[in-house]
Formats: sequence, structure tokens, C-alpha cells
Amino acid sequence: MHEPLGFLLQALGVHALAQRHFPEAARYYTRLGEHHAQTRGEGQHLAAAYHQLGRIAQEQRDFPTAEAWYRKSLAITEEQGDEHGAAISYHQLGIIAQEQRNFPTAEAWYRKSLAIVEKEGDEDGAAATYLQLGSIAQEQSDFPTAEAWYRKSLAIKEKPGNEPVNGRGHR
Repeated sequence: MHEPLGFLLQALGVHALAQRHFPEAARYYTRLGEHHAQTRGEGQHLAAAYHQLGRIAQEQRDFPTAEAWYRKSLAITEEQGDEHGAAISYHQLGIIAQEQRNFPTAEAWYRKSLAIVEKEGDEDGAAATYLQLGSIAQEQSDFPTAEAWYRKSLAIKEKPGNEPVNGRGHR
């Protein structure tokens, strides 16, 4: 009985977030987190709920709250040895730092994410991180470095079989 509730809360949270109904999405993800904490569900599910709460706060440009949620998610993924989950949180923490124009911190988070996605062979993840690193360099007027990062991202995106599926560049 507990798992269908988790799936339902997740689906409702995804729907509310897609509709940009942030308070409603936050309620569903908060309930989802409470559900997984009470049922002693897998930590990855709790980490995912926290990550989604971070996304909601980030969309609302509430960066301190977003960072706090991402760090809670990160603590769980690191504790469980979930490197892929940690890489996603590192990347989001990089975006938050970049949004606040804290470029050294953003770069440090992106490089932590990049080390994992490159090790795992996650080319799409690497391309996204190369793009962000290029953006940081560009924002600091380091155009040669920006171009180098952008070219690395482009090389991955232009590989055969990496064509967009839905017309918006997303697979």
C-alpha cells in the first residue's frame, strides 16, 4: 500500500511542477519525502524528493533554500555511494552558484560533477557540464576558454545517434 502512494505523490509533484504550480508541487514533494522517511523507504527516493524540492526553490529563485535541499539530497546520495545522484546535485549546486555570480564555486561544483559523468561515460551529462563551464568562462570574458568548452559540448551533441528526439534538443 505504501508504494502506490509514493508513485502517486511523485506523479502529482511532476504534474504540478510542469504546470509551474510551485506551492502545490512543494506540498506533494514534501509529503513524498515524509512518506519515504516514515516508511523507511530507499534513501534514493528520499534524496529524489529533496532534489525536487531544490528544483522548486531554484525555479522560484530562492537560492538559499534550493541549496539547502540539494545538500540534503547530496548527503544521502554520497552516503549511499550513488555517484550518479551526487553528480546531478553537484551540477545543480553549480548552477545556483553561477546564478549568484560566484564563478569559482560554480566551477568547483561543475568539475566535481564532470569527474563523475566522464568516469561513467555519461556523454550527455558531460556535454551539459561543458556547456556550463563555457558559460562561466564567457561571463568572465575568457572567450578562448569558453570556445574550447563549447566545442567539447558540440562534439558530443553532433555525434551520430545523438539527434534530438522531441524537436527541442532533448532525448
